[in-house]
Amino acid sequence: MFSSTTFANPTFQKNIRLALWLARMESKKTGHRVVNYVTNRHNERVLRLDVYDGKLTSVYAAGASKN
Repeated sequence: MFSSTTFANPTFQKNIRLALWLARMESKKTGHRVVNYVTNRHNERVLRLDVYDGKLTSVYAAGASKN
């Protein structure tokens, strides 16, 4: 579950920026669509980032799912 404090957390923001940067770099390197996930502190995937051609195409909020 997401709340306003979830996205205000500096660590979570850092994880989002890192996942987006890694996906962009991989997409530019390979020229293919890249999917990267952001995990919470319980190591559950909570956000899915889709990047194609170095641009963010979509973000999906996921429920509680284990890796």
